[in-house]
Amino acid sequence: MTLAHHIEVGAQLDVAAGALFGAVDSGPVWLEGDGRDSSWVAARRAWGRLGLFGLATLTMGRVGDHFGLGAWRNDGRDRLNDWQSDVDRVALSAQALGFDLMLARDSMASLPIPTSTAGLSASLQDSADVTRWLIQASAGKLDNEAGLRWSIALSYQDQAVALRIEHDNQALDELDAGCADAGKCVQLVPRDAMIITPQGHVHWRKRTPLGLIDLQAEGLIRFASVDNTDVLVNTDTSKIFIGGALVGDMQITQGHNRWRLRGGWVSGDDAGGFGVRDQSNLTALDPDTKQVVQRDWVTGMSLHRGYLVDGLLYREIVGAVANSWYLRPAFGRQWGAADTGLEIELACLVAGAFLSGSTPGKASSLGIEPELRVSGGLGRWGTLMLNGSLLLPGSALDAGKGGTAASHAWRLSAVWLVDL
Repeated sequence: MTLAHHIEVGAQLDVAAGALFGAVDSGPVWLEGDGRDSSWVAARRAWGRLGLFGLATLTMGRVGDHFGLGAWRNDGRDRLNDWQSDVDRVALSAQALGFDLMLARDSMASLPIPTSTAGLSASLQDSADVTRWLIQASAGKLDNEAGLRWSIALSYQDQAVALRIEHDNQALDELDAGCADAGKCVQLVPRDAMIITPQGHVHWRKRTPLGLIDLQAEGLIRFASVDNTDVLVNTDTSKIFIGGALVGDMQITQGHNRWRLRGGWVSGDDAGGFGVRDQSNLTALDPDTKQVVQRDWVTGMSLHRGYLVDGLLYREIVGAVANSWYLRPAFGRQWGAADTGLEIELACLVAGAFLSGSTPGKASSLGIEPELRVSGGLGRWGTLMLNGSLLLPGSALDAGKGGTAASHAWRLSAVWLVDL
């Protein structure tokens, strides 16, 4: 809402998201974003923008954080996803010499502090005291028919302390033993973590004899150092994290037909855990002693959970694109007008593990996933969309090396989208 020619305010409300679909358990907010809130009505974002004499714009408040295709920073703009990144931001943006520039300081914790240690969630614990400095620059022009635009970003974030209850298996009453008011105490311990992430994104579009070609690519490198991954007393669990990812999306539109090819690569580990849902990625099993040992170097990483590639393998089973390469060709056709017509898309995901040692089956093939999407325009009543996915799992998802093969899985969803 614009209050004056130089003042703008905005907000995002989630209504019945958790009640209808169920709340989503989050991991570290600064790695994968927030899931749905369990409240009937939740104010997810609120911000204000102030124009500074036509020279720059000052933004303050809780805003969505997005870059490029959304592989690492994703504000949830895909209406089918369950995850979004929110940050408490103070940012200064300006245009100079043909560049769009932004300097921002972000606070990454996005949940209120609970009144009881029993209410602490992993999202809050891993996000306590996490701050980030962000520099971003973009240039180029892009319209509906042609153009080229590129963006680069460099972020530095750190965390000096963490809550002691995080990853600590001791009973809560031991933590509360020294509390004047039992159940309402937490301890801060050194974390000493930092992450440096350079990112790049390019978007090119051109009308050719083959049709309208639209090509996007995003790449990133993550370097991190953490002195204490487990906040237990007298425990040396320092780690170095080095990982990277490259993703791309190409579409060719010719009349009512659309061909699309998505692909990507994300670095992985040959030991430890695999994917977002397997949290043993900081440790590994020693092949000789069969004991769990800490790993000094971690090269695996996962993309943002809001970066949707498919409907089942990455979204539901692995949790996000991690330690993988993938290709997803698709063909779609539109009949009739966009707001009242019918559209069908056929796609097939082919995916494999980048390094097989951390997969459950110690193998490379993650599987094949054919998908079908049918959507119909309902005019002023929105769009009805049906999505179906069938996963034919590969040997990487077996129960151990040479173990029982994973069973087939399927997912069917119906979504009614209404723009108000």
